[in-house]
Order: sequence, then structure tokens, then C-alpha cells
Amino acid sequence: MSAASLLTLGWCHFNIAERSVNTRNLSIAQNALQAALNKTSKSKDPANWAISNAALASILCVIGKREEDNALLHAAVETHQTSLRIRQKTKSENLSSSWESLGLALSALGEQTSNVDILQRAVAALENAINLQGKE
Repeated sequence: MSAASLLTLGWCHFNIAERSVNTRNLSIAQNALQAALNKTSKSKDPANWAISNAALASILCVIGKREEDNALLHAAVETHQTSLRIRQKTKSENLSSSWESLGLALSALGEQTSNVDILQRAVAALENAINLQGKE
């Protein structure tokens, strides 16, 4: 299966999982997106790699929130940061969505850990997203 098909499959399962308490679809989505990343070269196709990586980060965030797993939320934040750096480097369009996703992951982590510094980082990321929305 191609990386693009795996990405689409992962998003479909993610969308189902968001509407259900069943974690099976989240696991399938996570596996599909990890497989998409394995088939996408970060150096040869950084834009698509960043998209797959950001999708995986979103799934890690949802799982981390559902399972109250701080390690998964940390992984989601780090993964979003990596995707954002690649998207900035390649001058990708719609960077505001990357900043927003990072802000949401930071917010979830800050809320779950009651860490004000992380919540302030969430505010900064979300403000970056808002500032970029009118410029893109």
C-alpha cells in the first residue's frame, strides 16, 4: 500500500475513533500512519513526511488525553514540533494549522499536568496560528 493510501486510511480510522470510545480505531490509525512514515523519505519528500508526522502527532495527543498518559502527550508535542520545523523549512502553506495543532497538544499536556509554563507555550503557539491566519 502506498504512503498516501496509508495516510488516508489512518485519517479515516482517526475520524471514526473521534466519534467512538473504542480505542481499536486509534490503534489502527496509529499503525497506518507509522507505516506511511516508514514509506516516506524525510529527505526526499519532506512535505508529505511532515503531513504524516503531524497526523501521527494528533493521534498520539488523542490517545494521551484518553488514557491520561503524559508520555504520549509529550511525544505528541515533540512530533508536532518536528513537523512544524520541517513545514517551516520547506515553506509549506497553511502553517497556521501546524501552530494550532502544536498549541492544542501543549494545552492538553499543560492541562493534564497542571503546568502553567506548558500552558503559556500553548497560548504562544495558538497566538502564532491566529497571527498567520490572515497572512496565508
